[in-house]
Amino acid sequence: MDVTELLLLLKQGREERPDLARTLDLHIALTAARAEVAPGVPPDWVELARARIARGEPALSLDHLEVDWERVARLAETVCRITGSHEGEHSEALARIASRLSREAGNRDALRVLAARYLTHRQAERDPDHELLTFVLNQALHPFLQAYAAAAAPLLKELRWDHGHCPVCGGSPDFAALEGEVGERRLLCTLCDTEWQYRRVGCPFCGNEDSRSLGYFPTGTSPYRLYVCEQCKGYLKTVDLRETWLRRPLPVDRILTVGLDVAAAQEGYHHR
Repeated sequence: MDVTELLLLLKQGREERPDLARTLDLHIALTAARAEVAPGVPPDWVELARARIARGEPALSLDHLEVDWERVARLAETVCRITGSHEGEHSEALARIASRLSREAGNRDALRVLAARYLTHRQAERDPDHELLTFVLNQALHPFLQAYAAAAAPLLKELRWDHGHCPVCGGSPDFAALEGEVGERRLLCTLCDTEWQYRRVGCPFCGNEDSRSLGYFPTGTSPYRLYVCEQCKGYLKTVDLRETWLRRPLPVDRILTVGLDVAAAQEGYHHR
């Protein structure tokens, strides 16, 4: 979605939800920083993406991602600085992360491996900075992955993609919408914001379709739900658009429902 629109909606959300002021101030600052990056896509990539999609693979492989890694590293350091100024309790860990990324700024292969390992959850969570580093890398690569997603969009129009991971970058979903008469489900990629249709019932993370181990927590009169899988302990925030007239872009709803992430963590569920 357009960055100007995203910033406007986040600022409106801040006025409506003063209880989320701290979170929204952080994301407004991060969105503005990402907007200053205008990455491109290699001219021959679309044909490579077409071939990967034809084989049933995501259009982009994070293990072979071609971006300006020095720019990624600079944006990551900016993300650390901004996040540290809003989340002071994490300033020490963010300083460590910034120092680590600065040392590897000139080593494109090392940064690529690091990003792919963390963003695809192949890094062991025993790393004390695991969660923060994943957040920083996600934010720093976001404008680059969005550029690839925009280039891949025409290829996806007629694509029938029945996988729980993103057809563009292979990322996991972190938000969903239910719509239409029977509640068709649309997933949102946590990495590049691509949206794709997915089957109504089933865990997109582990493929579990056993209704006995799938469920959701309603949130009172709110259209938001927290879908959970007892098999993999994953969760998916979801808005039921059949229960509200309000239509916000899913990346905005993702941020405005941060309270559901906290609730999920408290119940032992986590991102997959």
